[in-house]
Amino acid sequence: MATAAHSILAPAVQTADCINAPTPANDTAPCWTTDRRARAILATVAAHPPHGEWHRPRFGNTVDEYWTYVGYRFDCLTAIRDAYGQKALEHYHATGNFAVFSAYCDAPNVNDAIEAAREAGREG
Repeated sequence: MATAAHSILAPAVQTADCINAPTPANDTAPCWTTDRRARAILATVAAHPPHGEWHRPRFGNTVDEYWTYVGYRFDCLTAIRDAYGQKALEHYHATGNFAVFSAYCDAPNVNDAIEAAREAGREG
């Protein structure tokens, strides 16, 4: 079932192939959460949080358990974040400077960004 929040984003963010992250300049790169598409998606989560589910993958005798958001908006945010990470990694390989990729690694993951947006919506 699609909602208005999903339908307004469909033309802008469809697949990971259409995501273009800015190329880092002067060894600085914007955080993926400042991307206009990410901001638009994160703005919708305060009023309409995405669904989540528990994951329990098994590796040999070890069972890992974690909770994550799921759905179209989560997938779109993941594609945007991954595109920024790819650009940061390419910048590192081209220049040998690790600062941009390190900043990307320190940026919030998708779950943390959604939680921060939900918290900001509660406070506002």
